Amino acid sequence: MPQCFLSELNWTKEKCLLEMPLNTGVFLIRSTERSKSLLNEAYKQRQRLFFNGVWNGIGEQEALISLLQKDNVAQPKIKYLKNLQCMPKAVSDNSLFIHFYGNGATHILSNKHALEVISSWAQAIQLGTALPDNRIQFHWSCIQNKQPNMIPDRGGPERFLYKDSDFC
Repeated sequence: MPQCFLSELNWTKEKCLLEMPLNTGVFLIRSTERSKSLLNEAYKQRQRLFFNGVWNGIGEQEALISLLQKDNVAQPKIKYLKNLQCMPKAVSDNSLFIHFYGNGATHILSNKHALEVISSWAQAIQLGTALPDNRIQFHWSCIQNKQPNMIPDRGGPERFLYKDSDFC
């Protein structure tokens, strides 16, 4: 788990390894038979990803964690790569990936504004220009529910490690 998440959660690296040894938002894996077997076993557990037809947003990570906890050989081979990924509000010049995590967030941005934000990112990508600096608003535009009071509602900014002031 990237350091920026640890500091936001006030978790030690040890607690993180105990509670959640792998963040599957972005991870690197060697192309070995053992790795392929691990991914195949996790895929077989895909039924855990759904409840009443709605993805719960965490099942694939839990499947991998469960398999890794059963495999005592795997733990010493898991390595933390600094700057592999970070959350949108902690991006630095050394970050390789931005992890836009979550789904089903409380609807707080107007649909018009969210569409404008997403469109500005799509246009920058299409033109090959720098991405806009509004990473947090882009993240929220992508994960918020389409309308107020939709289910599931997984929570507001604090649930996703933001503050209301991050949206100003």
